Amino acid sequence: WAPNGDENHKRECMDDNCDKFETLPHEWDEGVITEEPTCKEKKIRTFLDAIKEGGGAPVPTGEILYNQAILDHIVKSAELGREVEVVIPEI
Repeated sequence: WAPNGDENHKRECMDDNCDKFETLPHEWDEGVITEEPTCKEKKIRTFLDAIKEGGGAPVPTGEILYNQAILDHIVKSAELGREVEVVIPEI
């Protein structure tokens, strides 16, 4: 099954010689969680909800700057082909 607009989904004929497809309306249930989200998925959802609702960053600014400094120095280390000292900016 594949999405077919906001209200329907469709599936194509399983036979390679067939050009027909079936379209049915979406059927919504009570929203039962069938699989718990991973820690990473929860963090992404929290971030997206903050953006959507106009809220603040779900991660403290200091932590964001700390992580960015580490990533910047990993890239710099790869470019230079050697280890570099990580300098954490003052906040």
